[in-house]
Amino acid sequence: MSITHKISSWNRNRKWKLFLNKFIINDNIRILDVGFSDNEYSSTDNFIEKHYPYPEKLTALGIDESDKIKKRYPKINFVHYDGKKFPFKDKEFDICWSNAVIEHVGGGMPSYSFYKR
Repeated sequence: MSITHKISSWNRNRKWKLFLNKFIINDNIRILDVGFSDNEYSSTDNFIEKHYPYPEKLTALGIDESDKIKKRYPKINFVHYDGKKFPFKDKEFDICWSNAVIEHVGGGMPSYSFYKR
């Protein structure tokens, strides 16, 4: 395992622990993951899809097609986003998770965020 992968793994696990400490998670909480990847290049890709204990309450939004990832995580709802019209209604989710996405669309901001309405 490369040093880059070790750092990424440590950092994503740290953020996951922060997330679990900040929010009370149960089978009633609906989560939107903004930014998934159909291809997984490392064990840290699609982190919440691998770790969220209620996958049927998780929706993942991404610009990738979801051919491969749907097979890996069949209980999760994957939605293709064209970047123009947000495909969800207000208050459809309780929590929004985004990890390692912002650096792909801009710079200068942290690569994670949590939002709860």
